[in-house]
Parts: sequence; structure tokens; C-alpha cells
Amino acid sequence: MSEYEYLYSKLTKCKEIEIEDINRDEIEDVKNIKINENLSPRERIRQYLIKAKYPYILKNDDTLVKISFKPTSADFSRCMNNIVKNSYLQN
Repeated sequence: MSEYEYLYSKLTKCKEIEIEDINRDEIEDVKNIKINENLSPRERIRQYLIKAKYPYILKNDDTLVKISFKPTSADFSRCMNNIVKNSYLQN
């Protein structure tokens, strides 16, 4: 499985997970996820997607937060999938 396919699958699965079904010990605190700030925005997003077990769920201290977006023609999943896809098309 290519990295693109892996990240696409990860995003698709994680989008459907409910915060109540998550073991909070499996989520790394967002402060501990190190992203190289010298990378392009696209590469920083890619790095986050690789490092975060559940990209749609963040932990800040002991609080879990699920990211969700209002459905529009350019929803978050589509934007993230396009970023991942385009980063591989450019290589």
C-alpha cells in the first residue's frame, strides 16, 4: 500500500470514529507531536497525518477534542485528501 493510499484510508476511517469510542491513552498530546516548521504547509499537514494516530481527534492535556467541519463543497476531508494526493503527484 502506498503512503497516499494509507493516509487516504486513515482519514476515511478516522472521520467516522466517535470520541467516546477512543481510548484516551492512545492519543498523543498535541503538544508532543513535533512538526518541522521549515517545511511547506502541505508537507507539515502530511507530517501531522503520518504522526497522529487519529487525525480528527486531538488531546490537549487530558481533554479530547474531535475536529469536525460543516459540510460544504470543499469539506475538510476533501481538502486533506487533495493535499495528500497532490503532494504525491508533484514527486
